Amino acid sequence: GPAAVPPTGKVSIGVGGNTAVTQTLVAGTTAFTIPSPNAGSHTLSATYLAQGDFGASSTSGTLNVNPAATTMTLSAPPVTYGEDGSVTVTVSSTAGTPTGDVSLSVDSGTPMTQTLSSGSTTFTIPGPSVGNHTLSAAYATQGNFDASSASGTLSVGKAATTTSVTSDLNPSNFGNTVTFTATVTPSTATGSV
Repeated sequence: GPAAVPPTGKVSIGVGGNTAVTQTLVAGTTAFTIPSPNAGSHTLSATYLAQGDFGASSTSGTLNVNPAATTMTLSAPPVTYGEDGSVTVTVSSTAGTPTGDVSLSVDSGTPMTQTLSSGSTTFTIPGPSVGNHTLSAAYATQGNFDASSASGTLSVGKAATTTSVTSDLNPSNFGNTVTFTATVTPSTATGSV
């Protein structure tokens, strides 16, 4: 019998109800490129209208697009007691700049949430105590970008002090009672001298 001849003509494909794109068949096939589809599940529908010696046919399918991977970094420069801490969280991806919200917990406390701007945001930690504080940040899957997390440390050093001593009688004579006053600054310092 005669050799099978592949269909000729045009075929169209639509993605998620969007306007269909039409291409010409070459040897009975054609490849469609779907530019940067969003993450999620997309319904595909392909249609071949009756052309020449060939009848019409159609099919449908699903295109599943996973969110792009992200990485997160934390930057927390050391501070001195009495200063506010500053923690910058950056979320990045090779597929673009992630958007949405990130959360930050200090010492497993209640998370604070802020919105990313150009892939980063800076949290202010008001008046942290002296010592090392554990930081935990999280970015949930949002839009086209997958979840990521990071941890770090905020180090808070002791505040510097100065101590001065004055006397109420200077010079003094033998037998005089002299009162010495010690002053430590800043005035918020506690403890003993």
